[in-house]
Amino acid sequence: MRPRVLRSSAILACAHAVLVLASLTNLAGCDDEQVRVREPQAIVALQAQPQVLAVQQPGAIVVQQPSATVVTVGARPESMADLRSLAQQRAWAELVDHLEDIPPVSRDAEWRSLAQQAALGALTLAGQRGPVDGIDMSEALLVRYPALKESRDFMSKRADLGIQAFERCFQKDRRADDCALHFKAFVEGDPTNQDLAFRVGKLLPPRSYARLAVPAFAVAIQKKDDPRCQDPDVKRAVLSGLSLPNAGNEDVVAESIQLGSNLCWQALQPSITDRMGGDSTDYLKNTCRFVGAKGALPRLMTKTCEAVLKDSPHS
Repeated sequence: MRPRVLRSSAILACAHAVLVLASLTNLAGCDDEQVRVREPQAIVALQAQPQVLAVQQPGAIVVQQPSATVVTVGARPESMADLRSLAQQRAWAELVDHLEDIPPVSRDAEWRSLAQQAALGALTLAGQRGPVDGIDMSEALLVRYPALKESRDFMSKRADLGIQAFERCFQKDRRADDCALHFKAFVEGDPTNQDLAFRVGKLLPPRSYARLAVPAFAVAIQKKDDPRCQDPDVKRAVLSGLSLPNAGNEDVVAESIQLGSNLCWQALQPSITDRMGGDSTDYLKNTCRFVGAKGALPRLMTKTCEAVLKDSPHS
């Protein structure tokens, strides 16, 4: 049933509605600070829900308590004209906060353009405070507005700030490994930018665990026999990743196997097979199967690999 809008004499009572709402907040168990009351325009009686009083006005406020519900309905706070005005004023932070005032069905090309302008402006301001702040802002904006991935300017700015943030983070010895833990989320946020992923992986300091760069190189190298497979940092990362126990490191081990057994096999085969003579059982569990499948298993390692694979059939 559609709500009945009381007009004529009922509208005259709207001036008193502010006091009524104030009283309702007490009945509902609300504190004065829990509800904001604006001057109403019309009272809407919801016949299907007698416990709900709807007051039509420009903003939208919902206060819900176990005993009663007070709802105000009406137009959204900002229109496209308002968003255009904020863009002209370069009020980027405010514009970002009000982009969602436009309902999804109305988010046309102009809205997307304003969203990109606002995000780039907010990201630039955050980057001026520091690259780490810029990265935090970019990740928050991408979660909130995934369409920003379509903006070349925004993603380029994000990439620049990311490189700066990791460089600065790695300058602090005690935080180097912690910084690298953010590689995966950062490069997977822009998975088609393989050059960026490779640059990020190369930023890992030599003193850090090489396996930490595997997620970055896994995004960077997508084609078989990519020339970047020849890079010594890629070799260090893959061999380090293959030495990990699979339990608790499933993603890194899987990415290392994909790089070592498939995409970079030609470049890494000598190094992978040479290391099989070591005493790392985890390394053998991760390599024996694919090295044997390629017919490259050293003769002296045949029985050892058979025993290892027998003990871990699912490796």
